[in-house]
Parts: sequence; structure tokens; C-alpha cells
Amino acid sequence: FHEYNRIRYDERQPLFSAIRVALRIDRETMNNMHGRKKNIELAFQKFISFFQQNNITIYFGSVMFDKDDVIYKNSFIQPQFPTFIQNYSWSILTSMGCRVQEKLNTNENFKEIFLSGMSLIDKEEQDDIMYYMCSRLYYRALKHYFIDFYEEFIDIWKQYYSFYKTSLMSQFPITLKNEVFIPCVTLTSSTDPIVKPFKLSKSNRVLREPQFGNLDNFIFVEFRDDNGNQLQSRDFVALCQHFKQYLTTGFIIGGRSYCYLHHAQSQVRFKQFYYYCEMPSCFTFEEAYRWMGNFANERVVAKYAARMAQCFSSTQPTIQIKADLVKYVDDIISSDNKYTFTDGVGMISKQLSNKVITVSPLFI
Repeated sequence: FHEYNRIRYDERQPLFSAIRVALRIDRETMNNMHGRKKNIELAFQKFISFFQQNNITIYFGSVMFDKDDVIYKNSFIQPQFPTFIQNYSWSILTSMGCRVQEKLNTNENFKEIFLSGMSLIDKEEQDDIMYYMCSRLYYRALKHYFIDFYEEFIDIWKQYYSFYKTSLMSQFPITLKNEVFIPCVTLTSSTDPIVKPFKLSKSNRVLREPQFGNLDNFIFVEFRDDNGNQLQSRDFVALCQHFKQYLTTGFIIGGRSYCYLHHAQSQVRFKQFYYYCEMPSCFTFEEAYRWMGNFANERVVAKYAARMAQCFSSTQPTIQIKADLVKYVDDIISSDNKYTFTDGVGMISKQLSNKVITVSPLFI
């Protein structure tokens, strides 16, 4: 269907276990009744031929539904929890689509045991068990299409108290030495943000900086096609305005507003970015960009972004030194000022290099 452009339909639609396709006529044929009819017939023929060539059975019929009832009156799948982690955990399930949402909303046994079970847990433990339950249900729902949430909830609940709570896994901090767990979201062309379990990611100087606050102030974002694959360039161009909105205004997850911060240089090819949520007593976006460095001399946009992206390159923490121990040496530049031979070059004393070796996990 390379002859047609994919566009985003902004009006909110119900989540069915099917792909909804709508045909929109361009302005040139809007007032031409014969042209409109011909274009619709041609598009319909293309779809029928595609289905037949790929041995896809075709059934004709109507899907009757009340949009307001389907979308806006389903209160159980959109409850408000007291903490971000709990709201985020619940979004992991609900963003899986209609298959899970319908089961969550219609399984009365699950509703009762879930709400009553959470009310009996100490507040200090609610975040941990909520994330554990929802992430385990998420993985089981991926593996088993016809999942019974009531039976699975009971099984996972028992596992939490009989094994996980007393195991070493529950004692792992959210931040390891060289890796971190951060929220992860996938943005597609036709769905709301798809929330996923926390992603294990290599650490960098931005994620390690205390003034950015907790790691859940960041979200690792991937732009993907509806089937989870990489966006093709021909589709990305047609959906540019839709994804541009995510880059300029961000999105809301778990009651927090996340906006685009930046990316590592290697992530651009895979359309992966870091988003950040401003929190009280933490960096604002302006303060964050000032902290990353002064790039005012870079006039080329690509080079400016590449310089800033170095802050997000995966690094391993070693030692910290005071600012007054750093000596700035002028670069060695060609006589015509065209080349900088020492760009990115630094020197370190033998004493400090030995300290780095002692704390580095690498064998040198």
C-alpha cells in the first residue's frame, strides 16, 4: 500500500482486538463525487487483493458499539493510586490493549481480590508488591493469550510472600553499580503510550547526577510501528507531525508530565530518547542543559546535538576529583584555525590513573 499515506486519527477510539482502517479523501477530489467514489472503490479493491494474495479469510459485517460507554465509562481500568510507582505499574497492564482491559473490567473476582488485597498491605510495601504483581501479570499475559487474571493473581501473590519477599532479588537496590532500572515507554502511530516494565540500562553521568532526582524522573522512550518493529522511513515521514507532538509537548504517565530531554548518539538510529519530568528541588530543563555544558560555539545543529549527546553515553563511575584540581590547557590548532588536533583529548596523572584502575571492573 505504498500509494497511500498513513496518518494519525486524533479522535480517541475504542481498543478492539483488530486493526481499524479509515479512508480519507484528499482535498483535490473532495468536491468531485465521481472521483471520491472511484478512489474508494480502488482502495477497497487493493485491500481485497492484498487479503486474497496472503490467504486471509474475509468476512463482511458491522461492529456495533457505544463509543462513550466503551471509552469513557470504564472506571476500573483507570483508577487513581496514591503513588507514581503504583499508577505506573497499573498502566503496564492497561496499555496492553483491549484483550487485557476487557478481562480487568469484567472479572469481578479479580476486582474484589485485587482491591481488598491492596488495602491490607502496609503503605511501605504497596509500591513493591504492586510493581511485582503487575509486571508478572504483564509477562504472563504476553505468553498466554487466554489468561485468567484471578487465578494468576492468586498464584503470583503466593509467590511474592513465599519466595520473592525473602529472596535476595527483593533486596537489590533500584540502582546497581554500572546499570540502572528506569521506566520504559513505547510510542506508536495509533495507540496511546505503551507502558512497559522498568528497563535495565547502562548508566551515564546524567542518570547518576543526584540533582536530577530519582531515576523514575526519567523515562526511556522508543518510537515504534504499531507491530513493535522499527519505523520505516516512508512511514515516519507521513507520521512526522504526530511524533513531533510527542517531541514538543511530551506525554503524561502515572500522573506525571514527561518531556523530551535528549539522547545518546547511538540511540538516534533506533529512534530512542530520554524524557524527563521536572520535580520540586530537582533540575529544571534550563538548569539541566546548563549543567551538561556550554555548547554555544557550536553552530551546526547536528554537531550541537552530538556534543550534548556525549553526556548520555554509557560510562562507568570510577573516582571523583575536586574542580580546583582540574587544569585547562589550550588546544593545539592548525595555523589556519581549520583543524583542532587535541579535540576530545585529556591528560591524567599517574597517581590518579592508578586509582581509576583500582576501582575499575575492567582488567587493564
